[in-house]
Amino acid sequence: SFTNDGEKGGLPTAYTLVFDNISVDEMHDISSYLVTFKGYEHHRTIAAMTLHHEVWYETSIDSARLTRNLQKMLEHLGIKGRVVYPHGQAGVYGIEKLPTAN
Repeated sequence: SFTNDGEKGGLPTAYTLVFDNISVDEMHDISSYLVTFKGYEHHRTIAAMTLHHEVWYETSIDSARLTRNLQKMLEHLGIKGRVVYPHGQAGVYGIEKLPTAN
């Protein structure tokens, strides 16, 4: 489960979550999930375009758990995608929706 059950981790860490090929409607659903993750502290949108969104996200969980939560979130929302780490950009997560075959 990735709901906040009152369990506290360490001090909050800030991450930049970069969503690509994600629609505005999908981003609305994603934002609703981000607040349910264990360790959630705060988030805010720092860039929003039609298919590109960037979110400042603060959490007290470690990066491995955040990765798992993001992957589970995509599955729960029915979004075929992946979580990637842009080379040389510490604290940045890329969440890419994969193209669907026609």
